Amino acid sequence: VESVIFAIEDNKKDAAKVIEQLIQNDSRLEVKLLKTKYPQGDERQIIKAIKKIELKPGTLPIAAGCVIFNAETCAAVYNACAFGTPLIKRIVTVAGDCINNPKNILVPIGTSFKDIVEFCGGFSKQPACVISGGPMMGAAQWDENSVVTKGTSAILFLSDEYSAKESTACIHCGKCVGVCPMRLTPNYLAMFSRASRYDVCEKYNVLSCVECGCCTFTCPANIPIVQYIRVAKGKVQELKKKREQKGE
Repeated sequence: VESVIFAIEDNKKDAAKVIEQLIQNDSRLEVKLLKTKYPQGDERQIIKAIKKIELKPGTLPIAAGCVIFNAETCAAVYNACAFGTPLIKRIVTVAGDCINNPKNILVPIGTSFKDIVEFCGGFSKQPACVISGGPMMGAAQWDENSVVTKGTSAILFLSDEYSAKESTACIHCGKCVGVCPMRLTPNYLAMFSRASRYDVCEKYNVLSCVECGCCTFTCPANIPIVQYIRVAKGKVQELKKKREQKGE
């Protein structure tokens, strides 16, 4: 490793100052402030912001001479190497309009959502949905006995106020295209996914989708675009495996 860059969004300047003080005696290390925007944390967006390199579809960060790690992964690797401690705890954000005392908590992996709710003061009102992850990329949970896994970053407890609205017809307004950080055409990917035309989805680079949710969030027709794309990605992966097995 020739150099290490700590990429921090510019709404966390206090964190940047702390790290700058800690690394000031090592010329290989530096801090760079990035514009606060979503999805800035995606590795492709970080590379584009820092190195001005836009990766082609299907290529990995190593093609730009980069390897990206988030802060918690670095801490987990350090604990494993320095102390022999496996990943047994996870920092989880507990939030939503139904939780009495929203918190960021350090939770042992395997802790039930029920115990977390109790620790955070219980519910102020009954949630209509529980989401594991953030509001844009999280997945709905159907079992109230779900537990924290190594991939759990947040748990959101939301009321009917945040429930999905009924979808209407897509008029191809292009808003989803305008906000897609991967420069895809989410409207067509969703349309072909609904029609089970997964071959066309593959042609339109559906696997390059990072599922950031920007398309769904901005859609005036309330179409769950990301859900259709997730289905298409799964089907395309199946098609690729079958072609590989046949030697195509």
